[in-house]
Amino acid sequence: MLRICWDQVSWLAAEGLVGFAAIAARRRDPELAAQLVGAARAIGPLADDEVSVRLQREFLDPARARMGAEWWEAAESQGARLSFDEAIALALDSQPTTAPTANPS
Repeated sequence: MLRICWDQVSWLAAEGLVGFAAIAARRRDPELAAQLVGAARAIGPLADDEVSVRLQREFLDPARARMGAEWWEAAESQGARLSFDEAIALALDSQPTTAPTANPS
């Protein structure tokens, strides 16, 4: 039973990390994006669904191209060595802590 739960949690965590990687790529932080992709791949299998393919094509591939394959792979390898908790903390700590302000009309 615990193994089934771990498989489900790891799959969800891996998918979430890829989402955070796409955000990092969008924010022009390819090193963080690569680290999060590496962590996601190490934690669990990544889905090959339409959303994942689109994240790869629109965010991660361009970030990898900007960074260069060799540097990307090195950063991805660093991410793969993170523990589960370290990977989650890296993703969460990379997010802004302030909420966007409302646009007064």
